[in-house]
This record gives sequence, structure tokens and C-alpha cells, in this order.
Amino acid sequence: LAYTLSQSGAKVGIFDADVYGPSLPIMVSPEYSKSKLEMDQETKEITPVEYEGVKLVSFGFTTEGSAMMRGPMASGLVNQLLTTSKWGDLDYLLLDLPPGTGDIHLTI
Repeated sequence: LAYTLSQSGAKVGIFDADVYGPSLPIMVSPEYSKSKLEMDQETKEITPVEYEGVKLVSFGFTTEGSAMMRGPMASGLVNQLLTTSKWGDLDYLLLDLPPGTGDIHLTI
């Protein structure tokens, strides 16, 4: 969906909010799956990984594997990744959420 929107001229981002099992890094090209998010030390803003014109932010781009954390900590991480990323002007921001109706869903 994101890449179809992008090919039609829209500015698109994908936010992988599933910190328990981030899948976005394995869905893109293998060369990009090892990409890492970078943080501007001055502004503390995160620069999304960009693949074929779509901006990508995922906990999977910060570490390998999934996170072992309780709800409030996971919610805080999701909030930080979502709000401090330099998305720029987007027409669409697609969210990949974990299954269920837990703390992450309520945070977003």
C-alpha cells in the first residue's frame, strides 16, 4: 500500500509500532534490513531510513530482535519513536501495529 501510494506521487511514511516483534526491517530489501536509525545529537530528532522514496521507522532499525519490556515502557518507546522522527511533510503515515488491543494501541 505504501509503495503504491508513493508511486502515485504521495509522500509516505511507515511506522512499525510493534516493538515486541518488529517486521518492517525484514520486509524491505536485505541491504536495507541492516540499516540503523540515526539521531541528531543536537536536536534529538531521529532520521528515518528511506527505501524507494518511503520513510521507515521501526524499533527493528535500532537493534536486532524484539524487545522484552512491560506496557508502559513499550508505550514510551513507541511515543518517542513516533514523535521525534523527522517525518517531514507526509501525505500518509501508515502504522503497523502489534496484534491485540494493548498499551501501544492506547498510546497511539
